[in-house]
Amino acid sequence: MSTPCVSWSWRASRGRIAAVVGLAPSPRGASMLTGPIFRYELTAAGRRRRYFLVRVAYCVILLLVMWMTYEQRREYQQWQSGGRVSIRSSAAVARAVFESYSWVQLLAVMAITPALATGTIATERERRTIEYLFVTDLSNAEIVVGKVASRLLLAGQLFLAGLPMLLLFRLLGGIPVQSLAASFLLAASTALLLTALATCISVWSKRSRDAAMRVYLVMIAVLFVPTLVFGLFGALGMANSPAAAAVMWLARLNPVMTLAEAVTLGGVDLDMAEVWRVVGWHAALAIALTGVAVAAVRRVHLREIVRTAAVGTRAKLQTAAGRLTWRPPLGKRPMLWKEAFAGVAKTRLGIAGAAAAAIIAVAVIGFTIFALVEAGSRRATFRSGAASMYAEYLAGLSGLLGTGLLLLAASRAAGLVTSEKERDCWLSLMATPLSGAEVIYGKLLGNLWALKWGLFLLAGAWFAGVLFDLGVLVAAVIALGTLLDLAAFVTVLGLWFSLRSATTLRATGATLAVAVITGGGYLFCCCAIAVNSGGGDEMMLGLAPCMPFLLFCPAMFYRDSVTDFGYSSVEAEMTTAYFLGVLGYAVATIGLLNVLINDFERLAGRNTGRPDEPTDIPRTEAAGQSAPG
Repeated sequence: MSTPCVSWSWRASRGRIAAVVGLAPSPRGASMLTGPIFRYELTAAGRRRRYFLVRVAYCVILLLVMWMTYEQRREYQQWQSGGRVSIRSSAAVARAVFESYSWVQLLAVMAITPALATGTIATERERRTIEYLFVTDLSNAEIVVGKVASRLLLAGQLFLAGLPMLLLFRLLGGIPVQSLAASFLLAASTALLLTALATCISVWSKRSRDAAMRVYLVMIAVLFVPTLVFGLFGALGMANSPAAAAVMWLARLNPVMTLAEAVTLGGVDLDMAEVWRVVGWHAALAIALTGVAVAAVRRVHLREIVRTAAVGTRAKLQTAAGRLTWRPPLGKRPMLWKEAFAGVAKTRLGIAGAAAAAIIAVAVIGFTIFALVEAGSRRATFRSGAASMYAEYLAGLSGLLGTGLLLLAASRAAGLVTSEKERDCWLSLMATPLSGAEVIYGKLLGNLWALKWGLFLLAGAWFAGVLFDLGVLVAAVIALGTLLDLAAFVTVLGLWFSLRSATTLRATGATLAVAVITGGGYLFCCCAIAVNSGGGDEMMLGLAPCMPFLLFCPAMFYRDSVTDFGYSSVEAEMTTAYFLGVLGYAVATIGLLNVLINDFERLAGRNTGRPDEPTDIPRTEAAGQSAPG
């Protein structure tokens, strides 16, 4: 008689828990293949203002890019046809606009989709709400598939928002149906693959900040590094080797290559079979990754709980690993020590993230060796030819690797405070006698210290240039100083948003949005106006805030110095823009630091100052209380 009662009581308890977290089954939701998680996630996402703002920002950028392309192409067609407007010229304009639309759409998919899905499981674990999901009647498939489907629908809503603008230009003709289908198929399959990848990595991540860094590292290592390596095989004359064939297969998974073939020359000679092959591989990999996430979501979390309970063995392993890692004594700066050396504050890349970082590092080392060999072969041709050629490689490496390091620094800085709040550690930190300046400077320097391995790679590539010219050392110091200047700015920017945000995802989104727009995204808005206004060399000054431009400049200045080029008016404007940009970011960093330190007590919720400060008691009251009646 007791068994039915216990069973009924357990089911009733699970029903109450499901009702608390918003997952109580409904007659309409019970029939959905994706389960109630899908309905809950869509309802919650529909009430969040940031998704609406992202859609608005995407549409504004897309509209500006299409307008810029339309104006430039229309003027060119009118000049070519003598001012006459023909059907052929209208079709050429529409085709150019479609190409711009396709590239913006695909790049937005690759940048935004992982951010939408990276916190699907990691956020639940970080907020300690995943246990509530596990005690409901929901299966692993309903949890994972529901979250994947909801994030895919959010991404679809985002990218379909720009479709009406494309349909207007479709009326002009010039857009082949095959190219149109290839563009949307590649965007959809890429969104599916990246959503599944982000969800799968999120299962093994305890923090959404770590999940975001792992996802983008894996995406770069899998999609972009093979493309560059295949180009290196071609330069070495090894394009027909078995290794090159394997790398080429991985490179073909990159949708950028397939889209380039789809839109080049209006889609002439487009092989739709190749497009379907890429889409099929994307779908197959997405299904496999989703299946892995379904099988592991509950098992991984329970295993982490068991590992936490087994403190004895884990402590021994951590002690043995700590002996191999240099760690200074605590000293007089505990906040800096915590951010730089404490295990809790370190970014956990996991197996996937560490493997991706290793692939990127090996690729950088390989390309550097190749550039050194190629530059050395030019030394006998003409004077300073080797140094000039190697400087061109350093310019590209500084721009690409430096930009990636800045994005990682901004993403990590956005969680420096919110992660403390989500782990219930912020109140404990505020109860210490640390001042606001000590906390802010500790987190700033700790975030810069986290970039040490990327800086080491970049510095090694620069210092290798001493094989050709000793003057590269001065340029290397300037280049690394520029990178640290920009890294300090994005770190302070991330701290500013992290102090004002309730969650890491919100702070990360705001930080990356402002950093991308300020550091180069504004060019989408300003280039069209500048080009159509007929500006001259003064337009170069508009590149002053562009971070890739600032990272690119030291190598180009060094190249001009070793080749004895004279400065033209454009080069003078370029130099002015560089110094204005570096100085402007330094001033902005100092200003934001002062604001953070002055307003820290209010923003952190510590309105009474430091805990060790004594409370002043008025002497008159004290004297009155001690005086005899």
